[in-house]
Amino acid sequence: MKKKKLNMKPKKLTNKLPINIPINALIEPIIKEKKNKERFYVNPDRLDELIKEYYKTNILTDELAEMVAKITHNLSFAPNFVNYTYKEEMIGDAIIKCINALKNKNVDPDKGSSFWYFSMIAYNAFRNRIKKEKQNHATMRAYQSEIYDRMIEKGLIPTDSNEHDSDQDGDYDA
Repeated sequence: MKKKKLNMKPKKLTNKLPINIPINALIEPIIKEKKNKERFYVNPDRLDELIKEYYKTNILTDELAEMVAKITHNLSFAPNFVNYTYKEEMIGDAIIKCINALKNKNVDPDKGSSFWYFSMIAYNAFRNRIKKEKQNHATMRAYQSEIYDRMIEKGLIPTDSNEHDSDQDGDYDA
């Protein structure tokens, strides 16, 4: 079989659009503005106002508590915290630490960003929870290993691999 040669000439490139459409009409669908979406999930200025109000009245408003909860909840979606199975415990610890900082009046909105301060409290609470969980896991693994070794010593678990070969179908007598 002979190969056929295709006689194709390269097309000349032009700077003209194929259709007379204004460039803005082409760009607008690509760049969609977020509708009815606030810039921040917690407004830092409003947070500072609520903290000052709390210090005057000693009444923790729902809005302030909700802002603290949003800060801790959204921080839990950071890449270094997202895949832990005990994420709810991390969030709970962080909320408690943030509320304690409020009650002890450790937050000074005049000195700097309260949002940053709560974020750092939550970040450290997350790290502390991870450390505790790792310690608990290590303790559990050590305990399991110790129990396993004791069971082997008492003969409750067979150590000879030949005993497992005699029962190929997986039905073990208990």
